[in-house]
Amino acid sequence: MLGFRTVDLPPGLFLEVFFADPLAVVFLAVTFLVVFLAVFLAVALFAVRLAVVLLAVFLVVLFAVALLAVFLAVALLDAFLADALLAVVFLRAAGVFFLPEVFFAGVMAAGR
Repeated sequence: MLGFRTVDLPPGLFLEVFFADPLAVVFLAVTFLVVFLAVFLAVALFAVRLAVVLLAVFLVVLFAVALLAVFLAVALLDAFLADALLAVVFLRAAGVFFLPEVFFAGVMAAGR
């Protein structure tokens, strides 16, 4: 199951957060791995250098493993906690700052 969920934040803000169950996450990670591997190998084979091909394969596998680890970590957490963590990450990336203890106090109060 894939979708978006609205997360209400303490100062009256809200955020759409992506959520997925573990099976869908594994499917997405494998799909990303296959697509990136195909693209990088095609580019590397045009270069006709073995070192470039090996570097491309290494980078693709490294990226796919990191992506899978992040997706599985989020998917295996409790859904509400995962939403809270993703909201914090997205807000930090957007440059929105707030007191973490206020945010998590709101998360705990909303979870009751």
